[in-house]
Amino acid sequence: MKPIKRRIQTASSILTRQQQDFAASLGITSLQMSVLSFLAEQDHAQSSQQEIADAFQIQRSTTTVMLRRMEKHDLVRRVEDDFDHRKKQVALTDQAQAMLPKIKNYFEADDQALRQHFSAADLAAFEKVLTYILDKHD
Repeated sequence: MKPIKRRIQTASSILTRQQQDFAASLGITSLQMSVLSFLAEQDHAQSSQQEIADAFQIQRSTTTVMLRRMEKHDLVRRVEDDFDHRKKQVALTDQAQAMLPKIKNYFEADDQALRQHFSAADLAAFEKVLTYILDKHD
């Protein structure tokens, strides 16, 4: 039997490639697509740069470069924090908002297509494995 982590890495690569292909059809990267989806789920469709970096487990410097590119392509904008005017929040633009239905549909259909092949018990066991790996990381 192959090592679990190697199998997870291989599966992750396949899923990432599929997501990259869809994101490319929208003219964005898969990480940018995930960030847009993440922002849409936040209060007022905005978040701090640090919250984005933490959510995706990427370095702050990488996040800065990505957000600058997204800002250049009119996908996000920086706005004043509602509570602390010295801080900036990252918010979705109208152009990004227009992409969200396609992104949401992609993620929902992709998830459903995968889930349909497994029982509730299978999914619970898989969730247990993922939770163990993620909790061990913290």
